[in-house]
Amino acid sequence: MEMDWTSVFVDGAMLSTALTALIIASLAYNPRIWINDAPPQVRALAPPLTIAERRARAVAGAAMLLTFIAVTAASAVRLLGRYDQALPLAAAFFHFLGVFLFFNLFDLLVIDWFVLLVLRPRFLLRLSAPGLSYEEIVGGYGYHFRGFVIGIGFVTVGGLAAAVLTWLADIVG
Repeated sequence: MEMDWTSVFVDGAMLSTALTALIIASLAYNPRIWINDAPPQVRALAPPLTIAERRARAVAGAAMLLTFIAVTAASAVRLLGRYDQALPLAAAFFHFLGVFLFFNLFDLLVIDWFVLLVLRPRFLLRLSAPGLSYEEIVGGYGYHFRGFVIGIGFVTVGGLAAAVLTWLADIVG
């Protein structure tokens, strides 16, 4: 089984670009819809989400899920197109694991560390909490690295699920 690293990179970049655009747009619209991803002390100090904020969170979540599914499905179609014979389950798993790990790493390095901690966009100031510094509000480097490590588990399970669905589609189709 030979890995096609170019397709992993291209599909990972497509997933990362699409999801990053949605994440940044939703943060700019209202960073409070991401309050569940904030450090515990911020969640404790934050007032409950309004009905409009809960609705916006649901819309953003649905857009993220649909984008994730669409890009993953497109990746699966391209993956199936590269195999003349039956797609090995292991090949599908490692492909999707690579694609999803690409996004997980991109999320850590670009969104969490670069955008949130280096660029510090002004729209995040709406998350202010009395007595807390900016880093305490958005989380420091270690906080986001911990999220990346936790994300590896989700990426692995998601990669397996996408691989099995793609493999089954190949068998049935």
